[in-house]
Amino acid sequence: MELGFKHGWLQKGVEGTDMQNGINVLAQKQTRFEIIKEGSNFNKDFIPTYNIVIVLVISTFAVSRWLGKLKQAWRARGKKSQYSPFQSISKTAGEETHITRSSSASTIHNSSFVEDGDDNDLFDNTSAASSAVTLRDESTMKPFQADFEDEHAALLEKHQKIASKPTLLSHLRALLIYQPRPLPVVNKVLPDNATSILVLLLVGLNIFYMFFRCPLTIDTIFVFSARSGHLFVANLPLLYFLGAKNQPLKFLTGYSYESLNIFHRRLGEIECILALLHSSTMFVVWYTVLRPIHWSLLFFMTRSLVVLGLIAFLSYELLYLTSLGSFRQRWYELFLAMHIVLQAVALPLLWFHHHRSQPYVAVAFAIFALDRLVFRIGKSRHINATMTVLEDENTIMLSSTWSLSPMSLRRKLFGIKAGWKPTEHVFLTVPSLSHKHVIQAHPFTIASSAPNPNDEQAHLRLLIRAHSGFTRDLVEHAKHKSDQVVIRVDGPYGSQHALSLLLDSDLTVVVVGGSGIAVGYPLITGLLAHHAQSKIEEDLEGDAAKGSIPDVRICLIWAVREESHKSWLSHTQIEKMRSQGVNVIVPPPSKTNGRPDIPQMVESWIAGRLGDDAAVNGKERIGVVCSGPEGMNTAVRNRCAAMAAQGLDIKIEVEKYGW
Repeated sequence: MELGFKHGWLQKGVEGTDMQNGINVLAQKQTRFEIIKEGSNFNKDFIPTYNIVIVLVISTFAVSRWLGKLKQAWRARGKKSQYSPFQSISKTAGEETHITRSSSASTIHNSSFVEDGDDNDLFDNTSAASSAVTLRDESTMKPFQADFEDEHAALLEKHQKIASKPTLLSHLRALLIYQPRPLPVVNKVLPDNATSILVLLLVGLNIFYMFFRCPLTIDTIFVFSARSGHLFVANLPLLYFLGAKNQPLKFLTGYSYESLNIFHRRLGEIECILALLHSSTMFVVWYTVLRPIHWSLLFFMTRSLVVLGLIAFLSYELLYLTSLGSFRQRWYELFLAMHIVLQAVALPLLWFHHHRSQPYVAVAFAIFALDRLVFRIGKSRHINATMTVLEDENTIMLSSTWSLSPMSLRRKLFGIKAGWKPTEHVFLTVPSLSHKHVIQAHPFTIASSAPNPNDEQAHLRLLIRAHSGFTRDLVEHAKHKSDQVVIRVDGPYGSQHALSLLLDSDLTVVVVGGSGIAVGYPLITGLLAHHAQSKIEEDLEGDAAKGSIPDVRICLIWAVREESHKSWLSHTQIEKMRSQGVNVIVPPPSKTNGRPDIPQMVESWIAGRLGDDAAVNGKERIGVVCSGPEGMNTAVRNRCAAMAAQGLDIKIEVEKYGW
């Protein structure tokens, strides 16, 4: 930034340094000083184009998303019963239809046993699955499971090969789906390759804007320092945009803030580097330009411009450090408070630090204020709720019910009273717990089915496990004080990518681990509700009247660690899904029976639903949604990548909450 031109100290410093070095100022000062001034002027014109590029990139994703929705709607119109997640099997004259179910309808045993000492390890990639729910026409379908006498024998112990036709494009798609191993030593979890490429493009864009036509010499170090500072403030609107819970990116691209959070974190790291470059190189400017004209370090650091910049720098660096995963896990409540306070402190400091930062700061502050003060406060609702301690004594089900009466447009846009959609979440505050919990808001996925348009009541359910801090206090309150509580709910938030993926698929698999059932169950019921209102369901009901039986093409796999965790979903809920044609597979608890091979279960179920024609299999759209521990998510994703490499049209969406 042109810090020195306004006060003239930069020109005086350059002239003074040149004179001390014996350089002819009259002959040389224009050359050196003009290079610095020209570079600073170029920064002023060049850096604003960064935001134009960002807008163009977002617009590209928005166009791609809406074209995809049009294509999906077109497919849905022509899909009818041929490509629905349900297919009809009708009896014809002289033909017998055999429908079989395994005797172990609700569980899968595995043949190997591994001690499970961590809730985040629900499976082992080397273990084998055993039995599963099946519902099929044995005369026309490829068998889903091998013949065996013992119901505890392993299911498909020999790998069941899928007829497919790999292509160069299928290998490329598989490469994008694949998620690499965590980085060694630091054990840093990496995202899938597609996301990594987008992150690298963001990093590359910032590197380009940092170094393009920027002189890299000590004599012109001020230009480099100004470039890094200017790029830092240019990134502020995007940084706050990605971090806001309420922003138009969800409407434009279909991705909600939690899906974009990885870009928010990476951009925050880029900002920290830019701030460090700007601050450190300004000290180089002091040493090379100002110290020779008798500016002491103390005099330099006590200038208001420098003081404001240093405090802002420390605020953002501290904000980043308190956002690290290790800090969040140990002191989550402190992280929440620091994240808000430090942002509120840093923006005014940047405003007064330099006049060229003010337009960017104004946009960032507007985003922050609209999100926090208008939308989030406007969407918050106080609700009476009941807490039920579940069987494991370490989990509660927080529930509330209200009438879905006609509402104003404002209430439909703001707040949960108008309902929610599958996989969405809310931020929960329980003021009555203690004074410190009054301003705390914690995210929880809504574990109950989303209300249908014709429903008269909404039934909100939140599955809450006790860990530490807020969740521990809440469970203890339910156990020892009162099961009635007034809660404040901010939301709902979230995207519908998972549901859209499954609706556009011919085979659908939902894989959840532990409390991930809060994602899986509403997703399945939302999928069933959608088909119940469609022409496909009407056709199925007509076939059923003629005596046909639907072939199951939806599967829910739920891995639990302890037997008591099965109480998180009632027997009635499970049986209702089964009655609607869903394969519900619940392996025995991993704590006592070893870890099931979840990825192999997914592939085996898909293989059992495909035929022997590779060309036909390549046209079957397969949708997989996974929500569970990081290890399970990665293993299922990578198995899907392997199937994509074989030529299958398979897509996976991983639902997980991450700051």
